Formats: sequence, C-alpha cells, structure tokens
Amino acid sequence: MGPLFAQPRLGPLPPRPNERTPERQDSALLYGGPQEAALAAFHQAYEAAGNRNRDRAIRLMLLALKRNPRLDKALYDLGILCAQGGRWDDAAKLQREVLNRAPGSGTATLASQELKRLEVVAVLERTAEGSKQRDYDKQLLRALSNKDEIKVLEAANGLIKTDGTRWEGFALAGIEYAATKDYPKAQEALTAAVGLAPGAQRRGVQNAAGVAQSEASFIRQVKDAEGYWFNHQYEQAAKAYADAWETSPGRSDVGMRAATGFLMADKVDLAVTVLSRMRATAQPDLSAKITAMLRELGAISEEAKSEVAHDVASEGVLPEDPALRIRREIGTLTTEEIVTAAQPDPQLLSDTTMVVGETALVVQDGEINGREAFYDSKTSIFGLYQSNLAPAIAPPPAQEAPPPPRPAPPEGPPQPAALAAPKGVEQVVEVLTRPAQASVTLDKDERPIACVAPCKVSLASGRHTLLAKLAGYRDAHRIFEVSRNMKPVELELDARRGTLNIESTPSQLPVFVNGSRTGQSTPVLMTLNEGSYKIGVESDGQLIIRDVQVTDEAILTIRFPE
Repeated sequence: MGPLFAQPRLGPLPPRPNERTPERQDSALLYGGPQEAALAAFHQAYEAAGNRNRDRAIRLMLLALKRNPRLDKALYDLGILCAQGGRWDDAAKLQREVLNRAPGSGTATLASQELKRLEVVAVLERTAEGSKQRDYDKQLLRALSNKDEIKVLEAANGLIKTDGTRWEGFALAGIEYAATKDYPKAQEALTAAVGLAPGAQRRGVQNAAGVAQSEASFIRQVKDAEGYWFNHQYEQAAKAYADAWETSPGRSDVGMRAATGFLMADKVDLAVTVLSRMRATAQPDLSAKITAMLRELGAISEEAKSEVAHDVASEGVLPEDPALRIRREIGTLTTEEIVTAAQPDPQLLSDTTMVVGETALVVQDGEINGREAFYDSKTSIFGLYQSNLAPAIAPPPAQEAPPPPRPAPPEGPPQPAALAAPKGVEQVVEVLTRPAQASVTLDKDERPIACVAPCKVSLASGRHTLLAKLAGYRDAHRIFEVSRNMKPVELELDARRGTLNIESTPSQLPVFVNGSRTGQSTPVLMTLNEGSYKIGVESDGQLIIRDVQVTDEAILTIRFPE
C-alpha cells in the first residue's frame, strides 16, 4: 500500500515509476466505451472486497461510479461496504441515493430492505450498550439456528455470561436442559428468566418454570421410591411412587409400580384406589388392563368388585412431553427488532458482464492501479461520491463569443471535412455485437437496413441509428457518425438477469441450482439469467427443491421451508 492520506481524492491518480498512465478522459477509449471502463473498475472492486481489502474496494467503487454514475450496483455495493466498516451514516445516504436514482428497479428493492436494517442497526451502534445488545442478538440467532442440543446449551450459557440481565439466555438454557431431561437445572434457569422477562413473556415463562419444577419433584420422588424398593420397603416405595404419579399423572408406569408395591405390602385397598384413579384417565388399552386387574382383585376386595361394576368412561388423554410443553409455554425468544438487528451485512451484488481484453487492459489502467487510499473514520464516503459525481452532472461551461464570420470562400466545388465522407458517397461499415448473432436494424425510422451481426452494410456519411436485439438480452441502442476510415461499430448487449434472495430456517444450508451444488449457503443473493430454474437447499440429507422463474431486473425472495 502506498503513502496514507487522511482525505483521499479520486481525481487522476499519480503514475507508478516508469509507467505511462492514461488520462481520465482516455479510459473510455482504452476499453472501447465508458460502460466497459466502469465495469472494469467494478470488477476489480468486487475482487478487492472478496480479499477483504475494503479501502481498495471503496476507492474502485467510487471510480466505477465516476466513470458511469448510472451503475446502480456499484452505488448499492458502496453502501454495503460502508456498513461493513461501521459507516452507518454514509451507508444510509448511499442506499437512499439508489432509491432516488433507480426507483422501481431490483437494486432499489434491495436498497429499501437494507435501509430498514440500517435504521435499527445505526441506532444501536451509536452507544457501547447498543453495540453490546446487538452482539447478544447475533449470538442468540446463531444459537437458535443450531440443531445440536449440546452446542445450543453451550451457546445459551455463553449468552448468560455475555449479559446476565437479559432473559433470553436463561430461557434458552431452561429449554435445552429440559430437552436433556435435566429438570432441576431447567427449573433453576427458568426461575431466573421469570425475574428478567418482560411483561408480555413473563406468564409463559412462569408456566414453563412450573412444569420444570413438577418434573424435578417427580424425579426426586421416583428416586426415593427406587431406594425404598431396593431395600424391600414396599409400602414406603408404593407411597413414593403414588406421590410421583400424582405429580405427573401421565406416567402410567409409575402408577402401576405404586399399585404393585401396595399389593406386595398387602395393602389391597390402597392398590385398588390407585388403579381406580388411573383407569379414569388411561388410554383404552391400559384401561382394559386395569379393569382386568380389578376384576381379579374383586375376589378379595369388595371395593375392587364395586369399581368393576361401574362402567368408567376413560378420558384417554395422551400426556404432553414436559420438554415440549416448556418450549411451547415460552414461545419465541426473538422479536422483529432482534431479527433485524442481528441480520448480517448483505452480500455484494456481482456482475458477470464480460469486458473484452479486461485482464490486459486493467494493467494499463492508471486509475485502477494507482496508489491506494486510506479512509479514516472522519472521511465522508458519500461526500467523495458526490464530489466525483459533480463534474458529470454540472452544466457545461459558458461558451466564448463566436469568432467573427470568415470571408466567403472562392466559388468552386465544396470541400469535405477532414474525415467526413463526401455527401452521397457510401462507406462500408462493419457491425459487431457481443454476443454475436443479434438482429440489427439501422435507421429504422427512415429506410431500415436489417442484418445479423457480425455483418457489413453500406451507409451514407452522416448520422445513423442502430438497434440490436437478441433473445435473453436487453435491447441495445447506439447513434454513430459515418466517416472515412470507419472503425467497426460495436455494441455490447446486457443479459436479461434477475436476483434471487434465498433464505432458510435454519440458515447455512447448501444451495443447489438445477441439481448442482453452488458452493454457497443460505442466506444468499444470487444473480441469474432470465429463465426457469430448480432452486434447492439440502437439509438433514434431503434436497428440498422449488421451481423458480427468474425475470429481468426483478428480485424474488425464496424461503425454505415455505
């Protein structure tokens, strides 16, 4: 990197030693047109951003916009680069500029989405406390997208260490402890979450803490019962099992052990009481089994005989898993603001338009290869953009007074201009398009001439119009003058392309296009030629595929699952 300077300017950059540097006005001639010159700078900026050289990327995006102020992708990407560097004011101004300069375009749609994110992020990042809150939100969303219970639990404990005043980390820890059946720790974490949760969430967290407390009590009671059973203290074991069943009535296995313990302790009436209460809520199969047991006990117990005589309609309610109930009671741990604040910086928009001979031409481009800039925190990137834009949009300088008329030339045949073809004389003009095979129409409003490029046509000297059409590409127009020693007339057609915004829950799922792995993961912005595609993501070893129609300049958001 060259010498650093605090206020970088994007005027003509000094040449390297022993290097001939084209002047600014010659860059279009170097590449064959201002659009190609701008795209060359844009491509180099995108590459620099990929190499994490943000200052170089910013300088070259500014250069691309200086060469072509209508290159909306460069304007959008410049805003993203500013956001990546924490230049929130510049980022917002540049995205608003996209909306002003390209209303209704696909790039403007992306800029509008980015502005919504910046409105939240910029406010948080103004203070250290807000920045800490945003870091917490990012950790929370990463934890929620993970499917590994152990890693999520580690992340939840990490959140508690990061900020012990927020409830979400404690609630997430409670959910994950419950998922691993460690209800005592789940109760501890959820009790802490109750005291920190906002009013709207507090009742649900209280209910979840109550479920964890019941399950923790159930575990202790079963443990006590097992100790009594091991020591052949069957009546005490039966009472402990019965208490556990009262705590968690859905655990029919524990209820049956209570009844068995009472029978082994010769407490038939207590066994009948437990069985009768179980039958009222048991599933049909278990209810039939309990009825059969009561029928057998009827030979020695009048209470059992009486219970069999009563036809009990079983409720047959399946018990809800406590861990799932805890998760349901707590509900979502995020808000729209948290999700917005935690969103990563969007990906830069790319451009695959080919510039013929770009690699060799960039070597000769003094502005691209000039000294690098350093942009400190006080440098206004938006201000640099405006200052570079001003010459392009400023009114033309005042013209000097016209010189006095020259004396009339002597009579004789008129003399042609130095390069103009004599009037009425036609020149053979070669028409080239990239890509080739475009249908070309010349002077369509007068005496149209049609051909398929590359082709040669005879044209009179003077002004002519050209229109090129090719399926899958945008129409290209050009006005040119026919003169002596005409060079070929060249047009570059832009492919009709649209953008896919591919998202998924969870994120980081591999993305496939027409069955082929792209090497990218969700969320991702992907620019594709207009047409039909099969877009897929891989989740749990399964490929989920959607049929998608890409249309020119449109942005389509695809979410997996639907």
